[in-house]
Amino acid sequence: MLQPTVASRRCVVTAADETRGTPRCHPSRTRYTFDESAAPVIGGSTAPVAALSGSDNNGGHAIPSATTASFDEPELFAASVTGFEARYLPITRDRRFTRLELPLESGRLVVVTRPPMLFEGAVVADHGVITFQLDHKRTARVNGSSVNADTMARWKKGTEYRAYQQSRLTHCQLFLSDAVAARGWPEPEPGHHVLSIAPNSSAHLRSFVSDVAEVIQSDPARIANPNVLKGMDRSIIGGVDDALSTFVLPSSSLATGRYLAICRRARDYLRESDFRIQSNVEVANACGVHVRTLHNAFIAVLGMSLRQYLLLHRLWLVRGALLRAEAGDLVKSIALDHGFWHLGRFSRLYQSRFGEAPSTTLARRGAIR
Repeated sequence: MLQPTVASRRCVVTAADETRGTPRCHPSRTRYTFDESAAPVIGGSTAPVAALSGSDNNGGHAIPSATTASFDEPELFAASVTGFEARYLPITRDRRFTRLELPLESGRLVVVTRPPMLFEGAVVADHGVITFQLDHKRTARVNGSSVNADTMARWKKGTEYRAYQQSRLTHCQLFLSDAVAARGWPEPEPGHHVLSIAPNSSAHLRSFVSDVAEVIQSDPARIANPNVLKGMDRSIIGGVDDALSTFVLPSSSLATGRYLAICRRARDYLRESDFRIQSNVEVANACGVHVRTLHNAFIAVLGMSLRQYLLLHRLWLVRGALLRAEAGDLVKSIALDHGFWHLGRFSRLYQSRFGEAPSTTLARRGAIR
């Protein structure tokens, strides 16, 4: 049995750590890859596995570790995998595997880049896994079904698979936690685990995953803020909700009094929390319905998903907070406190909604008291 040449380690994130030893990724809408020249290699000759963890600046709360690693031997990579019992057989000279991993409330998020290969195995994760591809134009085949950027697979524990890919591909895997194991998602037909989803929804989901990786690369200490980590979690699981909701399109004939009552209950529940970050399942449970039913109700009655509805309200909450800000308050801290963990995306959303930059609004602080 091959053994890694180095052991994993954990470190405390400091300002200096942001410029060394962190995972470096190049996300884009069409292609996501690790900067493999910087990733630590197991079974090779470079640095140990990087792990980003530590305490925040406000009380020493533990933050989850974000890890990245590279493997030059498929056997070593297979031994490191949790959630699958798998065998990987590269079909070219390329046998380099890379992985980024981040534990979230909704589950364990894993982004893996793998070489052209045959692979087979079984799912052993207790609550199953959702998988989707991050490459826009490349395909693979799993259990005879074509897999591309606009498909998503739901695998339950015990599911066996056999697959191949003829090019280097990057995949995302979300190993589900107890909190999201029963979510009312559409069930695939027996023997058919690959679902086709709307291209716009899949593009948004891929973008969220790439943005998470970018934050881990450029500002790893940011995940010490619990609102940032929660925002990441809600972005990912909300993106999965939106993608899977497109598998079964809502019917306008269902826009009845029941849907109106569901939206009313949801609005009342959200008002109690000032429209702070909520998961779809939390709101659905409060309304006594499945996530899919909640989504259909919002589309039929309000013309937007729950995620879009919450985003709209959260943007207005940020605007109010900027106008009520005290001297010394920063746009960044206000945005992060409202769960907008990706500041570039937040600025674009804010500018698009209000026609001005957040800093322009902040300059008028005191306008609302």
